[in-house]
Amino acid sequence: MKRILSTSLLVAAFAVVFTGCLKDKGFDNHTYGINDPDTQPPGVGFPFGSKPKNDYGLDVSASPQTVAGLVYVNLEAGNPASSDVHVTLSNNTTALVNAYNAATGGNIQVLPTAVWSVPTALTINAN
Repeated sequence: MKRILSTSLLVAAFAVVFTGCLKDKGFDNHTYGINDPDTQPPGVGFPFGSKPKNDYGLDVSASPQTVAGLVYVNLEAGNPASSDVHVTLSNNTTALVNAYNAATGGNIQVLPTAVWSVPTALTINAN
């Protein structure tokens, strides 16, 4: 019994001592794998864009309403921007809905632009 226990402890000790981390120079040099954000060109992201659905509640009213926080834009970079970043948004809702209706046979209607507005020029402040 002692021989089996000592042999298994010896094998376990060798397994712990002789295994280690894989050193991969291509990954460590950011040739492939997860890229270092400091070496990538900065981009603009929409954090709510990854959600399949965003809900907002509105009051029933004939007067215009303001919904704060409908569009969030952020800078995706390793370092803060040294100057203001100006972003211009464009509306391609009609083309997307038409493509969806053609692909699925659906009949989704686009909300007329006369009843809503979203700012098309946004600024991400420096730093």
